[in-house]
Order: sequence, then structure tokens, then C-alpha cells
Amino acid sequence: MDPDTCPPAFTRWRRDVFRDSLVGAYADAAEVYDPERGFNDLLHGLIVYHLAGHRLRRAFEEDAEVQFESRGRGPELRIEHLRVRWNKVGRSSDDHIATSFPRGSLAAAAMAEGNHQLLLWGDEPGDANPVNWVLAHFGNPRDGLIRIYLAAPISTDGRDVTAWSQWISIYDAAQPLVDFPDAPAPGLPEAVEVGPIEISLLDDAAMGAISTTGESGRE
Repeated sequence: MDPDTCPPAFTRWRRDVFRDSLVGAYADAAEVYDPERGFNDLLHGLIVYHLAGHRLRRAFEEDAEVQFESRGRGPELRIEHLRVRWNKVGRSSDDHIATSFPRGSLAAAAMAEGNHQLLLWGDEPGDANPVNWVLAHFGNPRDGLIRIYLAAPISTDGRDVTAWSQWISIYDAAQPLVDFPDAPAPGLPEAVEVGPIEISLLDDAAMGAISTTGESGRE
């Protein structure tokens, strides 16, 4: 999505906090990841989630317009008029944000329903801007943090988010110093160079020989 659609509340400094918090959480989780001792992929994901929350809370302590809240369905940030939660949505660089969503998160599903209601209440369809956002990240214990998006959920099946209204790429491990890195195209195969193809035409005599051979083979 166009970075021009990034809400003003997500300032450059706040985007840096988002990135630094998740980069640090993945780095710390990698230090304890050890499947042979039971520190498996599931525990790695939980550690990333809790460490990210801890780092976000500490980093925003001096920002008077940001409140860290933890009630009911878990922690979230209130940034001016916006709500932000953080969820892992994919594990691989092959995954695409358009088809990757938080799994089993009733809180994220409720955020999608809230954004959908705002769209319905606008003076014109699509007038209202989303207020509920997910700090959606891709990563795994072996490759670490891969990408981060600010994504606004918009639809749900009652339990899981099923679509985003928009997303904004704010981190790519391949372009770590770029503020709004280009998002990879969804599911497009890499171009393959094909060499010259030789085509030869058979004359009538050759076609007759093939036809004769085919007939004899069926007898």
C-alpha cells in the first residue's frame, strides 16, 4: 500500500520504536531457542510476543500520547485515537501480507469488526479511516525477523481475521534502513529466460511414414 496512507499518529519515531522492539524481541528469543531442550517454535513465538510487549511498553513510557493497556484480551497500545496490537502472521519470506493473518486471535477479530463498523457509519462508503491496527510481523527462529507491516483488519469469520483494509510495509530484513520498503508481489513466479526454440516442419513423405507406423502399431 502507498506509505502516504500511513496515519499521522504513526510518526517516524514511533515506527522506529515498532521496528526496534520487534528486532530486539526476535534477537532475545533466538538466544534461548533450543528444540533439543524443549524450547521449540511454539515457545519461540510466545517469547517474541511477550518480549515485544515489554519493549513497547518501556519505549513508550515517555510518550504522553501513548498508553500501554493490558486487560481482557491482552496488551495493546493506545496511540492518540488509534489502537495497536502485535501479532505474528507468517513465518516465511514467501508468505504475503494480503493472505496472512493472526490465527486464533479473538482480539484481532474484534478489531476487524470495529473497523468494519466505522466503514458502515461513514457519510459515504469508505469514508471512515480504520482506528484498529495490527503490528503484523513475519519471522521464525532460524531466519529471525523477516518483515513488519502496519495492517488494519477489516473482516472476520467470527474467530479469525480474513482480510485487511490496508497495510503499510515498515520493515524488511533485506532493506533494514528503508523506512517504507517495497512489499514483495504476491505469488508471482520468478521470470525464467527461455532459450531459442527450434521448429522444423515435416514434409508429406515423413508424415505418411508416421501415419503408417501408427496404423501398424495398433494392429
